[in-house]
Amino acid sequence: MKRFLCALLTLCITLSLCACTGKADVAPAVSAAPEPVKSAEPTASDTHAAVFPSGAEQLTLIANSLSTWECKLDYESDYDYYRYAVTDLDANGRLEIFAAITQGTGIYTSGRFFELSESGDTLIEYPLSANEYSFLPEVTVSKTVKYTDSAKSETHYIFNDNTRNGAAEFYNTVFAMTLKNGTVSFTPLGSYESISRDGNTPDEVWYDAAGERITKEQYDALADSFFAGCSASEARFGWFGLKDGELSELLNTSYKVFTGELSAMPAIAASAAPATTPAPAPAPTPAPQIPVGQSGNIRITKNPTSESLSIGGKTWFIAHAENASGITWQFIDPNGRVLSVDETMSENAGLSLQVLDGDTIAVDKVPQSLNGWGVQAVFSDGNNAAATSPAYIYVGDFVGAYSEVIQKYKNAYAAGSIDYGRAMEYGISEMAGYSTSAGYALKDLDKDGIPEMIVAGVGSSLDGDPMIFEIDTLKNGEVATLCTSSARDRYYLRTDSMVLNIGSGGAAYTTYYLLSFKDGNLSPIIELSSDLDDNAAAFWHYKEYGGAAGEKKLGYEEGLALAESYESVIYLPPLTKIS
Repeated sequence: MKRFLCALLTLCITLSLCACTGKADVAPAVSAAPEPVKSAEPTASDTHAAVFPSGAEQLTLIANSLSTWECKLDYESDYDYYRYAVTDLDANGRLEIFAAITQGTGIYTSGRFFELSESGDTLIEYPLSANEYSFLPEVTVSKTVKYTDSAKSETHYIFNDNTRNGAAEFYNTVFAMTLKNGTVSFTPLGSYESISRDGNTPDEVWYDAAGERITKEQYDALADSFFAGCSASEARFGWFGLKDGELSELLNTSYKVFTGELSAMPAIAASAAPATTPAPAPAPTPAPQIPVGQSGNIRITKNPTSESLSIGGKTWFIAHAENASGITWQFIDPNGRVLSVDETMSENAGLSLQVLDGDTIAVDKVPQSLNGWGVQAVFSDGNNAAATSPAYIYVGDFVGAYSEVIQKYKNAYAAGSIDYGRAMEYGISEMAGYSTSAGYALKDLDKDGIPEMIVAGVGSSLDGDPMIFEIDTLKNGEVATLCTSSARDRYYLRTDSMVLNIGSGGAAYTTYYLLSFKDGNLSPIIELSSDLDDNAAAFWHYKEYGGAAGEKKLGYEEGLALAESYESVIYLPPLTKIS
């Protein structure tokens, strides 16, 4: 977890970043970085300035050096997750190319940083690290505040580093990023934590750079206080993906955003800053009581499928129904509110939604705020209405975060038929041997905005058995396996997002566990197990964990009916095949 630690104070000392001198000694704020020194005829007094490339020439050099600064994922992906921006953070006239990516539950950001060399003919990479975990604050923002100290020729850019640990814990650290003399430094200014215990109102605490508690008002003014005497102004960044257009034009436009000639990249102009007085959020539409799947003659034949997207990403959701004459799309926020298309765009700045022909809605320029939202289609025939099951939008490279899970199944199936030994060799479920391949689905079991990965068989020889191979989650940005099926210990997903575990110790001994996913773990809620009494008569043990019912003995038929009810709502979500 990217928590703020007092040990980072030692970093502050090494960074040689300190508060600015008095305002009287500081020149007025400069809203745009100066134009790089242009080529001119050499003079005896300044040969270096005469031969240094112009701004346009530097952009050309950066474009021609794509192989140097392009960042590639170590797995196959159809999405363009890395973002890039042209900058001149230290205003020395030598342009930089900044690459960054945000992934995982964290939110975890990493990146690379290159500056044009003093000779003007190559790019030099500078190391980036904000803390001992080698993660950066969230730098891929369209704007932030910068503080200029003209006396020291320093400019400090303020970024926030946000982290979640499940739904109950949230952390934030404020960093100042500075580039000077070929060194990129990050100085922590303070931190904030919000922790909810047992579902209660969260405890909130604010700290300064020394780890001392401060008020919220002091926390909000950290940067102003730390850089008292410096000139504060707005800094803008033109982040882009390599698939957004022609490279030279992207680089040129990004540079114009940084210098202030443009307010935003054209592709994300809709996500520019809101007006000083934002319009009030619309009242949410009351949640309708609409049957899911079928109503009257209307029958849903295709539900939309959940999607994992990068920030700024685009996708389509498709739904179909029989005997329907109309369709309405609606969205469900993480708190369960149902909102219209227009209301959803109003609450998520920059988001573009377009209802298309053919029972389709296009979702474009996806912001981080849309993470965890559901998408649902409602079909009608004038008398009745039926809704699809909602699909969910996960903003972040969640498929990439689970790439090691996908890869181990891909490698196992590529190696040939799977037996117990091969399953152990590749670290996969031994039940994979009953399928010709595997597939995965993303489903947010605990509704914290971080989807779990469900892996199950494709082309299974176990007819009618919707068993899953394994369920994985993300803890502190790392994959953690919650459960794995074996021959006598199988796991199933239920429509209520609980997990059913069925284990067997022989013909007369079967155990059912209803498991709830909470705080990063699967925990038993109910245990039901069959047994034989002294007369070899079958009966069942029933136990509630933390419930009023406690433990009790059930007759065989009563226990069997209960076991069958547990199995009646298991299902297998649509899978993306692992090729």
